[in-house]
Amino acid sequence: MDHGSDGKFRRVFDGRNRPGVLSYLVDDLETGRSYRFKVRALNYNGAGLFSNETVFTSCLPPQQILPPQYVSSTNSSLRVTWGAPAYLYGCPLINFKLYINDGQGGVPSTLIATLAPNVNFFNYTAF
Repeated sequence: MDHGSDGKFRRVFDGRNRPGVLSYLVDDLETGRSYRFKVRALNYNGAGLFSNETVFTSCLPPQQILPPQYVSSTNSSLRVTWGAPAYLYGCPLINFKLYINDGQGGVPSTLIATLAPNVNFFNYTAF
């Protein structure tokens, strides 16, 4: 497996004589930096072609977001708001996803909106 962030790739794993190893931990990466990876397989007849590149960014998921807060309501709608996560761990927010339950006290599992990172409110109207 090879990786690069500067347009060049360097080998980070050589699985020679270990064909069952299908994962590898790449460490010493910079937080918030995007890295490109590609992989290729080898057998007794030589090396195959490289895979397409995939880009990954080294950061953790956002943490410590406060729960949504009630703003207002009508007979069939609610307006809620929320704040940004306390910790972004090196990557910018991509979006917020807002979930709702069935109104019977269950776990919020139905996605009702995907919102831009600069939007921190939502008006929900029941159908």
